[in-house]
Amino acid sequence: MTETGSNGDERVVDALDPAEAFELLAHETRFAILEALNDADGPVAFSELRAAVGADDPGGFNYHLRKLTGRFVRDGDDGYEIAGPGRQVVGAVLSGVYTYRLDADPVSMPAACLGCGGDMETRFDETAVRMVCLSCDTTFHPIAIPPGVLEGWPRERTPDAIDRWVRHIRQTAELGLCYTCGGRTRRRVDPLDEDAPAHLLRLDLAAVVENWCGRCGAHWREFPAAGVLAKPSVIAFHHEHGLDVQKTPFWELDWLETGVSSIAAADPLRVEVPIEIEDETLVVTTDDELSVVATRRI
Repeated sequence: MTETGSNGDERVVDALDPAEAFELLAHETRFAILEALNDADGPVAFSELRAAVGADDPGGFNYHLRKLTGRFVRDGDDGYEIAGPGRQVVGAVLSGVYTYRLDADPVSMPAACLGCGGDMETRFDETAVRMVCLSCDTTFHPIAIPPGVLEGWPRERTPDAIDRWVRHIRQTAELGLCYTCGGRTRRRVDPLDEDAPAHLLRLDLAAVVENWCGRCGAHWREFPAAGVLAKPSVIAFHHEHGLDVQKTPFWELDWLETGVSSIAAADPLRVEVPIEIEDETLVVTTDDELSVVATRRI
């Protein structure tokens, strides 16, 4: 793949075929090298690196190290260091995406269903978590979450970890980037009608926000009220009332409900989201790409 900019410069060019890249990383000694360099505080000499990896054969170790050098490992005057792609490989493995699966009994949530107010629980499905209402049986959009995100969190605080991951996805989408591959994403706000899927109609939604990545095909939905949580005007409004919306779990935001939004105009599309805190309301108006076009206070 080669991407050419407006001035004719080539910025992204092929370096390795994907199959070749995975083949390079498949040997256990090579991944052990990346792990050792990832844990190091600075450049590591050849002998120290070999000792850290536990390789007995200097010649064989050097062969594997040379396979990584250039793309995944830097060879400098002071020793070897992990390069950016190498650190990303280690990070992906530590996240558990390739090596773990989610498998646990459901965990009750402190949140009420945003549709009916019923009790909710979190269910695990190997690579995703689902938030399910025990009253109306609504299953909110499954969240693909690296198992490593939950590592180190007490079981009872699983919902907090999931909430933070969802905020991470939302903030990344706000920047127009895919949380999976880093590609450019697009947003579209679609009004709902009687032909919409039944599980969306049960939530009393006026519209739904579609997010998708043009490169890897990742796709996820959210409702407008949740989508505006990352908007500066909404963050500032909560801050004025002593709330850090970046750290407050969604179930502690009393105004946040699926049916709170409304269609203010159809052409061009305008969606209004009223945010009531204490005795003041901020009404946020967005367009069909969820960009804020107006705000007013009541």
